[in-house]
Amino acid sequence: MLDIRTMYFLLVMSSILAGFCVFAMNMPNKERRRSAIRWGAGNFMVAAGLLLVGLRGIIPLWPSAVLGNSVLCGGFALLYLSFCMLMQKPQKEHHYLVAVIAYSILFQLLVAFDVAVRHRIVLFSLMLIAVSIGIINAAGTSQNPHTKNARLLMQGFYIIVLVNALSRGLYAEFFTDNATSIFEPTAVQVLSFISYYFALIGAGIAYLLMQSGLAYNDLAAITNNDLLTGVRNRRNFMEMAERDWALAQRMWRPLSVMVLDLDNFKKINDDFGHQVGDESLRRFGTILNNSVRNVDLVGKYLGEEFCIVMTDTSPDIARHSAERIRRDFEAVEFFVEGRRVPLSVSIGISGMAAGDTRSMQQLLRAADNALYAAKHAGRNCIRQEAAHLLDTAGAPLK
Repeated sequence: MLDIRTMYFLLVMSSILAGFCVFAMNMPNKERRRSAIRWGAGNFMVAAGLLLVGLRGIIPLWPSAVLGNSVLCGGFALLYLSFCMLMQKPQKEHHYLVAVIAYSILFQLLVAFDVAVRHRIVLFSLMLIAVSIGIINAAGTSQNPHTKNARLLMQGFYIIVLVNALSRGLYAEFFTDNATSIFEPTAVQVLSFISYYFALIGAGIAYLLMQSGLAYNDLAAITNNDLLTGVRNRRNFMEMAERDWALAQRMWRPLSVMVLDLDNFKKINDDFGHQVGDESLRRFGTILNNSVRNVDLVGKYLGEEFCIVMTDTSPDIARHSAERIRRDFEAVEFFVEGRRVPLSVSIGISGMAAGDTRSMQQLLRAADNALYAAKHAGRNCIRQEAAHLLDTAGAPLK
């Protein structure tokens, strides 16, 4: 039979290793770096708590039982808070500090009144059950596809912790009336500690995989998106636009293209400075992302020009979205040193009906020509290609 005290020290070493592995990761993202620091610190606290508990009989009872279990509780609480931070699930941290203090006081009372060891095991098991349920639930809140498998792993390992804590607590309470030591080498104890050992190592690996998945997500965003505005960059936009065009051709579905250009952008830069110009672009990118459907493509085209490709949408319907964008951007309250920055956008629209054989490049050129018509008409307006040209109020042009 394996020695329980030895298994405690194996858990100590695995927790320390997990902490160092997380600290060794290079994560530029500040929030995820904070999460990693907490995860590593939580592992070190768990290791310190396990070490103190594992020295029971070698050091006095209070530091081994009370301090050791208090540090363990704090470590697991820190692991939970770290994981919630990684999953962007904010928590009221002072609540968990109060919970750790309450746990420590209760454990102190159990030791002070010489309550049976099995009741201390039950209290520790309840704490692990609460932490496990919290982490399992937190892992289910994210929808990020790059972390899906790692989140499932994390849930699986903490289900093991949950089942073990429940089993060990029930066994200690109802089947160990004469237990006097946490180091009794029973089959349940040995099986529980082996499971804890692999679960804690696995949870650490799952956490590292999640950090890697999120880093990959960041890299994909940097590669595919314009960092200033948050919309797709030209290369990625054109690739995805050609894909949507091919699908529309194959399925005989309508498709609309907008080209949008900020009015008098050079004058904004000259009058207010390039930082104000950048902020104007950033605000326009936010409006674009908030004004289209998830299936629509929004991308940076050239300079201060943007493009939108709307699938299953005729130009007449696309014009309603264009008008909303134009109106929202014009209404932006942007002041610099008491002066309002005049923001407006001109928009050109082209469209492909079922059976239209024009290429994506030809549709973009048609939308660009409509944009030039909007510029020549006085800016801050919308123009469609072909016969149905509309002014900003929607009335036919004379």
